[in-house]
Amino acid sequence: MRIKEVSQITGLTEKTIRFYEEKQLIHPGQTEINGRIFRSYTKHDIDQLNLIACLRKLDFSISDIATMQNDPERIPGILNSYRKKNAVDLEFKTRVMERLKQIEYGSVSSVRDLGEYLKEIAQDRSLPEADVKLQFYKIDGLTKEEMDREVQDYYERQSMKDKRETRRKITGTAVLYIASVVLILIIGLLTWRNIYYLGYIPSYRDNLGWKWILIPQFGLLIGAVSYIFIKTMRNISYKEWISPDARLAWFSHYCINSAVQPFNRCLCFNPGLQKPGAG
Repeated sequence: MRIKEVSQITGLTEKTIRFYEEKQLIHPGQTEINGRIFRSYTKHDIDQLNLIACLRKLDFSISDIATMQNDPERIPGILNSYRKKNAVDLEFKTRVMERLKQIEYGSVSSVRDLGEYLKEIAQDRSLPEADVKLQFYKIDGLTKEEMDREVQDYYERQSMKDKRETRRKITGTAVLYIASVVLILIIGLLTWRNIYYLGYIPSYRDNLGWKWILIPQFGLLIGAVSYIFIKTMRNISYKEWISPDARLAWFSHYCINSAVQPFNRCLCFNPGLQKPGAG
């Protein structure tokens, strides 16, 4: 079966199916035809996808599912951790629900009011790990190594795409430059040829001294086109010079700053959140 049929049967999107395949959770058959890879899914793959979807709905992480598939002996330990986590979450949610029953919703007119009602329950609970350590990959159930590979793979694909785009721009610019120069030369030769034949007409013979001005004019025109061509090529080369690693570093720096700055502003407006002794 093709991926579109599998998507219709399982209710999963094609993107989700490919994601599970990238994570080595399913292993469909592959056939290469004329350099292209065609995947074929079996009933076993469909059963496996339904199982994975079921576990994901129960909040098992991708890494835990992969571990249980590849190393069944670790299933008891994963289930024990899963039980403890859910027990803590259940206790917390029960307290929240009990507190919500005591609140008159009409009296909650702002976020501050809501915080006042619930702050007693929240005091003993830690911030989400992603908020504290900026480990946003946890949200998707990925390990740090998996997230690093995802980011690196993305930039490698983006780099290949940029290189193809750069080659296309260089080729197009070079063709346009050559065509422009050839067109200028043709126009120049035709103009000079017509002026040359005007010299055989007595009434024009003495008024053709200006024809020598055409040479530097066409030269300047070719020079202007060449300048534009060189400048365009430099711009393209500069963009190509920015390596994927540099862009990745910038992207990581931007993401961290974007996440940290709001937190810092929060500390500034809420001095009580600062560490003891902090200025």
